[in-house]
Amino acid sequence: MLRIETLTVGPLETNCYLFAPVSPTGEVVIVDPGAEPEAILDAVSRLELKVAAILLTHGHVDHMAAAAAVREATGAPVHIHTADASMVRKPDPYWASLVGGVEPCEVDVELAGDEQLHLADVDLQVIHTPGHSPGSICYMVGDTLFSGDTLFAGSIGRTDLPGGDDGVMQASLAWLTAEVTGETRVLPGHGPETTMQAECQANPFLQDLPAR
Repeated sequence: MLRIETLTVGPLETNCYLFAPVSPTGEVVIVDPGAEPEAILDAVSRLELKVAAILLTHGHVDHMAAAAAVREATGAPVHIHTADASMVRKPDPYWASLVGGVEPCEVDVELAGDEQLHLADVDLQVIHTPGHSPGSICYMVGDTLFSGDTLFAGSIGRTDLPGGDDGVMQASLAWLTAEVTGETRVLPGHGPETTMQAECQANPFLQDLPAR
């Protein structure tokens, strides 16, 4: 069982998640610190936990703009798929300007997308789900999927941004719908949480996916 706190941060209302096991281990993991580092660090302080890791679902600025500040304050290693690592180390000036500027952030762990991680005494599966960006990944933690901008309640991530690919996204979604069980809780990068079952039944973008 996980204890999860959600902070909606920044002008694009990105969901930043903090999760830790219900049985206290003294550590917490942060997913997508997209803005407002002070609010994120205040939440960490309130929980009285040490940050074990910073996990990024992809490299777009609205999901990593606070990563450098949080990394500096906590010493926690930043994880991201290797295909998106350059976006974090050197954010695109145009996209950074849309969120008021972004400080570059060092990447400590480059992921391949098929790892099993053990952080804060919790087992995580890293799932490479390209389409929104080349290095988009989801993190499966027990019965919870942190889906980033791959899957939303009633929608999916855009594929018309640089590095996006609709055909690749379709393949990623086909994998998720086939491999992730219906009762799985889905915590997306924007908007409300949902379940895989609800999305398979009602999300119009999941109804005519290619056969795997």
